[in-house]
Amino acid sequence: MATVALAKRLVPEFAPLPDVDVEPWLEDAAAYLGASVSKFGNRSAHALAYLAGHLYLQTLGGSGGSSSAPGPASSVKDRAWSVGFAPAPGGSASATSGDLSETIPGRRYLDLRRGAGLGVGRVLS
Repeated sequence: MATVALAKRLVPEFAPLPDVDVEPWLEDAAAYLGASVSKFGNRSAHALAYLAGHLYLQTLGGSGGSSSAPGPASSVKDRAWSVGFAPAPGGSASATSGDLSETIPGRRYLDLRRGAGLGVGRVLS
């Protein structure tokens, strides 16, 4: 299981919170992953910390400080012309509250999933 200290190091928004406020987020992340957390191997603690950070930032509307980031561009506009892009295969035309790419911890969690050969996946919050 991920430690509060690791979560606070990886997700800056956790740093000012008391440990007792971070622990439930780690427990929620562990509940979402269940037994599949073992598939991350020696990176399971990092996966839990990043997923916990993502879940926490989603409750803030995905707008938390250094850990939120815009998703991929869906359109470009310059002067009198505009170009729109279709979502990637398997993607969603609109971001949902559980879209892992909405936050930096969510994106890092996705990187760990890919590195563990687990694909991309989605988590609903």
